[in-house]
Amino acid sequence: MKIFIFLFCLLAPFGIKAQEENEVRAVVNSFFAAMYEADSSRLLSLTHKDWKLSTLDSVGQVRNTSTDSFIQSITSAAPGDFKELISQKNISVKDALAIVHTQYQFYYKNKLSHCGENVFILGRIGSTWKILSVTDTREKCIL
Repeated sequence: MKIFIFLFCLLAPFGIKAQEENEVRAVVNSFFAAMYEADSSRLLSLTHKDWKLSTLDSVGQVRNTSTDSFIQSITSAAPGDFKELISQKNISVKDALAIVHTQYQFYYKNKLSHCGENVFILGRIGSTWKILSVTDTREKCIL
């Protein structure tokens, strides 16, 4: 019995960390699904009210996109217009902060538009993970 209690105490933090990573992964997956479904209200439910959206270009210039502009682009799209395929997802969670790094291919109306990397920063607000910011790169795809 003592061995069982010792092993439980030793392994419990790994289970909690895996659960948090799964919760964070679910938020990011829901973000992409909401984009695909052109569901702006769902996107807003996944993000903090003050979230930021930025693009970093190849020469180090940062272009910020207003969240209103982004939401308008989602609202004006038809379901299926925006599709982002993720090829890799690295997740790091520490306390109430999570970072998700992905590589992606972005399709607009089923045509490959660009590729790049995303970095999502999420915060646990109360008991819910919210997206605080998204920064991406946009490159020509080399397939």
